[in-house]
Amino acid sequence: MFTEKTLMQKSFLVLSGFALLARDVSATIEQMGLGIPLLARSEDEALSLLDNLEPGAAIPMAIMEMGPDDFMRSPLRAALGARGVETVLLSSSIEEATETPGLTVLSMPVFSEDLERLLRKLAGASGATDVDHAFKAVGAPPDARG
Repeated sequence: MFTEKTLMQKSFLVLSGFALLARDVSATIEQMGLGIPLLARSEDEALSLLDNLEPGAAIPMAIMEMGPDDFMRSPLRAALGARGVETVLLSSSIEEATETPGLTVLSMPVFSEDLERLLRKLAGASGATDVDHAFKAVGAPPDARG
């Protein structure tokens, strides 16, 4: 199902019931050169994608359209936690985005610039350099790399 190239690159889980949002998040990940987006429209589909990954496949982050309360009750929480996956939730509630300790929650609508900034920040916190190299590759000016 997955090629050798897929196994060597990082994959990002993108869960959204809105095709336009999923496409925008996926395009941002790809344009930044961060990895291969794995698209899911439902929790069940996301769990199936995780179950079907080859051993050793790297998933540094999941970006999911889901509120914090739903995530805390979801089987995805345990599945992602077992893999050490950083989770970013996209919520329609501004209160959830500002009052959820311990989780990264963005309030929708989410703009590509906000997502890029967050991905750079999270990659910097983990010591990763992929984001900086990706911005050099797409020709972003040095001051845009934050």
